[in-house]
Amino acid sequence: MTNHPDRRCALLLLICLFFAACTKDEPDLPANPVGQGEAPRPQLSRPVPDFTFEKQDGASFGLSDLKGKVWIADFVFTQCQGPCPVMTSGMKALQQSLADVPDLALVTFTVDPLNDTVPVLAEYAKASGADPARWHFLRGTLKDTIKVSAEGFQLGHPENPLEHSKRFALVDRVGIIRATYLSDDDEHMRQLPLDVRRLAKDGSL
Repeated sequence: MTNHPDRRCALLLLICLFFAACTKDEPDLPANPVGQGEAPRPQLSRPVPDFTFEKQDGASFGLSDLKGKVWIADFVFTQCQGPCPVMTSGMKALQQSLADVPDLALVTFTVDPLNDTVPVLAEYAKASGADPARWHFLRGTLKDTIKVSAEGFQLGHPENPLEHSKRFALVDRVGIIRATYLSDDDEHMRQLPLDVRRLAKDGSL
């Protein structure tokens, strides 16, 4: 059987194209997909958008009530069977370990305000061991929730708020988001209380 150089070249070209396709890098992901891909304790400088929501006791509570306080924020929903229980347990641990820090607030925003009514949040807060003087569970309209979670903290999805980040956010006394921390990362959760104390003491990280 006679070999044809043109056929051999075409075959080699097809083989090369096949391997090139198989070894091609995956397309680049967004720099900071929600809850993933960020360096430990990324330092930020982003203002929290103004808001006025309902607290677990039915009272109005907003950004103005947090002025002058260092605070930790997270985003959960009460029916969540994924990361939310871990985040709430982590917030409870922070409440206990930072009990001696004056002017510290813990703020949990629900990303499911249609189902997480005030009575539901009140029961969830009680079951979580929340000190109502320091740990505030908040619900707003869906539109305002997206504004705060996705646009402000950038820890939520703009079209599906239930797709929220597992990160805690640390906010300073003038309402600037200073850093975020993965709630299921031991290194991050060791660093967070240290940063809270430093920020409360002299405003630095």
